[in-house]
Amino acid sequence: MTPRGHQISTTRMLHSYRTRKDLLGLRAYLRSDEFMRHFAGTEPRLRDNLIVAIGKAMSVCQERLPPPKRQSTRQWDAARIEKLRRAYLGGKDHYRAAIALGVSPDAARLARWRYLGAGATQQAA
Repeated sequence: MTPRGHQISTTRMLHSYRTRKDLLGLRAYLRSDEFMRHFAGTEPRLRDNLIVAIGKAMSVCQERLPPPKRQSTRQWDAARIEKLRRAYLGGKDHYRAAIALGVSPDAARLARWRYLGAGATQQAA
């Protein structure tokens, strides 16, 4: 197979996992010998295109993950509040912060209002 053929095969596989939003399948493919064979067979100047395609596929698959189970916001200790602060200072919206924290988006929004106050809410928004 030509170097261009290796790139096309890998790109097609990444596209199929991205359209199905199959994160577990994508991770399994990236760990497989087939992926390593195709990646090694690709020309070095074309490998950065594959890395960008991998990043896009991972981000699309992770965006559509179901929200985690709800947890009570009454159980927040100092460490979780600090994690909450870092999540919102990173410029994340409620949905992405909720995934990072392991709570629902409404719980993240409420915890942000309750523990970080109105000033932090306006900064991160």
